[in-house]
Amino acid sequence: MAPLALILAVGGALSGCSWFKGTYDDGKCPVVGIPDDLATVSHFRGQGTDFASLAVSARLSDLKGDCSFDKEGITVSMNVSLVAHAGPAMTDRNADFAYFVAILDPAGTIVAKKVFPAPIAFAAGQQSRGSVETIDQRIPLKDYHQAGKYRVEVGFQLSQEELSYNRGGH
Repeated sequence: MAPLALILAVGGALSGCSWFKGTYDDGKCPVVGIPDDLATVSHFRGQGTDFASLAVSARLSDLKGDCSFDKEGITVSMNVSLVAHAGPAMTDRNADFAYFVAILDPAGTIVAKKVFPAPIAFAAGQQSRGSVETIDQRIPLKDYHQAGKYRVEVGFQLSQEELSYNRGGH
């Protein structure tokens, strides 16, 4: 998959940023994370949700990144791994997933969200396939000191049934 670029006019960033320069060395990057119940997705063939009915599953993990500040805001650069596994019920060698990047303000309200397609094509005989998604975003903030109060969340865009399955409702 080709790297994806995301430019949102919203707040967010990473914990543990370490490369600040000049007058912005006292800025704090917000936490970036993958909520547990949005880190995986499973597609089933038919009505069952047992392993024999599993067509394909995928996981988002290894979210890493950095951020930098300037007088107009913050730039956040992230990498996240997406790994998909073919299941016993897979009949098509292509799988379509979608993931989102959401920015949450200090109150936890989503102030921006963008969904990205993440198609995976399995070669003949291939059971696992992965990619690293690259996400860059510019976040305008009048006061860069506020950046530490925002969060960035990355997760799969799930149907209600998929979310229920992830939460143990299967």
